[in-house]
Amino acid sequence: MCKAAMRKIYSMFLHEQGMRLPAIERHIDHESNGSAPGEDLLRNERLEYEELFSPLCESYVLDMFDRLMSEMKVSDFEASGAVLDGLDFLQRIGAKALWKFHCDLAPAIEGFVREFDRLDVAGERKRLYLLARGSI
Repeated sequence: MCKAAMRKIYSMFLHEQGMRLPAIERHIDHESNGSAPGEDLLRNERLEYEELFSPLCESYVLDMFDRLMSEMKVSDFEASGAVLDGLDFLQRIGAKALWKFHCDLAPAIEGFVREFDRLDVAGERKRLYLLARGSI
């Protein structure tokens, strides 16, 4: 249920952004078929976000977040780009869930979403990396 919702949200992200994220794909067992998400999926986007950020999926989202953060503990900053891109994706979908669809997020995820809303800025990526490493 949770992984299926994440796959659907990731599929919509790919359709909008066109940028594949290996760090996310390996956690959701994504298989690209190259097709755009169907009209029903796009129309029911809210339902997918509500499901993914529901209490039933809270541990799934937190686990993915924790695993991505842990991956940065064993690599240098220059090698962490793909993981930082994955965390940027989580931040973006969390922000969309919070502000567009008014979902209740787990406190750790909501804090992350609010604290790191500019992961497109190199300094913010470095700050997140240092946080993951326990340096700040």
